[in-house]
Amino acid sequence: MTFMYATPRPEAMRDNPKSRPPLFYCAELPAAGGTALLQGEEARHALAARRLASGDAIALFNGRGTVADGRIARVERKSAALAITIEHMERQAPPRSITLASALPKGDRMAVLLDMGTQLGMTRFVPLQCERSVVKATIKAHTRWERVCLEACKQARRSYVPRIAAAVTPDRIRGAVGDDAEIWVADPAGAPIQELISDSTNEPSLVIMVGPEGGFTATEIDSIVQQGGRRVALGSAILRIETAAVAALAGLLQ
Repeated sequence: MTFMYATPRPEAMRDNPKSRPPLFYCAELPAAGGTALLQGEEARHALAARRLASGDAIALFNGRGTVADGRIARVERKSAALAITIEHMERQAPPRSITLASALPKGDRMAVLLDMGTQLGMTRFVPLQCERSVVKATIKAHTRWERVCLEACKQARRSYVPRIAAAVTPDRIRGAVGDDAEIWVADPAGAPIQELISDSTNEPSLVIMVGPEGGFTATEIDSIVQQGGRRVALGSAILRIETAAVAALAGLLQ
């Protein structure tokens, strides 16, 4: 990954992740020397949970690859806002494109899937509406999912927040991910995923498809294969949706 610094960053801070200041999301970041304003839920978390105060070091990211180190110049507790002087800026190169296209698990398991998927390097999530799907995607759910991904980025210190795409059916996956993407579909009849991982490093865009608890139907598998998809087996165990997704993504951890 390539970094570009506006001013040098201390070696100790670069080399030791634990020494880095707490990270918060700020959609708009000024250049080094400017002042950023942290508001809303992020500011409330900084003040209440992290107990940050004037003079404390803080890091900000905009979810699109820019990360800034700064220091709190002013605290406005009534309005829950922080004025932050930007000291260092860096622009991180975009990560490898890894799309998780998955059926939706029930309840809190969906948050687990997105949280762990983001930490493991997922850059886009495509909800799949399959013949055996039980849960359907909603507009309200998208907002909640975006927040889960954002929090996971802060945990893993990833500067790009995954995009949440519109739901599609398996027979439309190629149109949703583009002509150049390599597509893998989880299928017990496929080749072991370990055999494909080493060959996938040169693929700029990879899509991992995970079906519902009952699995993809034969018709759905055939449709995905006709679109250029490759069958991959994740092992002999019958996995839950979120477990299968994490198992596949973990092998690609970067």
